[in-house]
Amino acid sequence: MIEAMDYGLQFLILTVCGIYSGAQAAGHLDRGWLILAFAYFCYALGDLYWLLCVTFDGHIPRISYISEISWFASMIFLCLLLRELQAGSVPMRRWQVWIPPLIASAACLYFFRWGDYFTNLLDALLMGRLGYLAIKGLLSGGGGAYQLDRKPVRQLHLLLAAFFIEEYALWMSSCIWRTESPANPYYWIDLVLTVTLVLLIFGYRKAAAK
Repeated sequence: MIEAMDYGLQFLILTVCGIYSGAQAAGHLDRGWLILAFAYFCYALGDLYWLLCVTFDGHIPRISYISEISWFASMIFLCLLLRELQAGSVPMRRWQVWIPPLIASAACLYFFRWGDYFTNLLDALLMGRLGYLAIKGLLSGGGGAYQLDRKPVRQLHLLLAAFFIEEYALWMSSCIWRTESPANPYYWIDLVLTVTLVLLIFGYRKAAAK
């Protein structure tokens, strides 16, 4: 029951966020809003598939390519959003930007115990890239089309860096705790992740206000 509530609530919230972002894209003819809308809708589709599995089958399949593809697409759109914000920025040569790819690589090797190799490798590549771009934006001194030295733009990068951490905390908790109860940290981490995704709307709205 708690699984259905978790996925259902996240699906509903992210769908609303996607509709709002799409409306902003149409109203302002802003490509960033459109990218964000696609990210929300893709993530919500992954939730919808898991919700249907829990509702009709009573459990989540061990390997679920439909939901994985949806979440992969969402990660790609979030990476595109960061690239949009960083268009025209100077190359980043600081070593800190490689911390997320290293974390993603180590987690990939650990998760080989449960998932298949292909999806774990793709997860690592996409999340490593997302984390790389988020840290690059946080460390950048400016030069991008959206002026990375501005506080609102840095806040948006901070939210996406938090998303990176929360996703790995969520996946790690799903490997350790398998009980369906409010005491399972998986559901609380997922709630925090949902809040972070919602805050992307406010973060991008401030960042896009040139």
